Amino acid sequence: MFKGDEPLMRTMIDTIDAAVRQHGRKAALFAICASAMRALPHYERIEVIETLRQMANDLEAATHTTERVA
Repeated sequence: MFKGDEPLMRTMIDTIDAAVRQHGRKAALFAICASAMRALPHYERIEVIETLRQMANDLEAATHTTERVA
C-alpha cells in the first residue's frame, strides 16, 4: 500500500490476527476504528478521513478483482 511500509504493515496484521484469535472477528473491525482514533491526535482530521477513504477504495477494488477471478 505505502511503499517501504511492509514491515510495519506486517506487524499490524500480526497484532490484529492475534486479537481476532482471542476475541473473534469483531476485533478486525474494531481495529479500523481504534487505529483511526489513535491517528487523530497526530494527523489532521481530513488526512485520516482521506486515508480511510483511499483504503476503502483499494479494498473495494481488490474485492471486485477477487470476485472476477473466482
